[in-house]
Amino acid sequence: MDETTEQIAEELDHSAVHGSMLTFWQRFSYSLGEMGVSLSPAIVVSWFIYFYTGRPVMGADPNTGEAIQTGTLFLVSPFAIGLLGLIGRLVDSVADPLVGFYSDKWHFKMGRRIPWVVFGTPFLILFSILLWFPPDGDGMGRTLFS
Repeated sequence: MDETTEQIAEELDHSAVHGSMLTFWQRFSYSLGEMGVSLSPAIVVSWFIYFYTGRPVMGADPNTGEAIQTGTLFLVSPFAIGLLGLIGRLVDSVADPLVGFYSDKWHFKMGRRIPWVVFGTPFLILFSILLWFPPDGDGMGRTLFS
């Protein structure tokens, strides 16, 4: 190692040992940013399959008036949901490296990453909301929508 690398390594060791830790409020503010990024995918992973592939349809028992399950509502077939998940991962495998490449190469006044966040956030919000309002129509229309 050259002298500069050794100095940097010593400074990093020194700062870790001598407590240049983040304050509670710094950690809290960083976690808020992560929560915004993680919340939407967590909700989709938790509820998307249930919402589109088999919600119980409730009705009233004609004799007692109690709520009973009268059927199951399938908006999209489970196979189609699995296929859409596969297609999504394939698109991610191409798009993620491209976005990383371009965000490393492009320089803006706000920095390299902030424009991507500013541009992408409205789309994330819009599509996160639209996901839960499927269009009326046949299964193919809903499949293409989802």
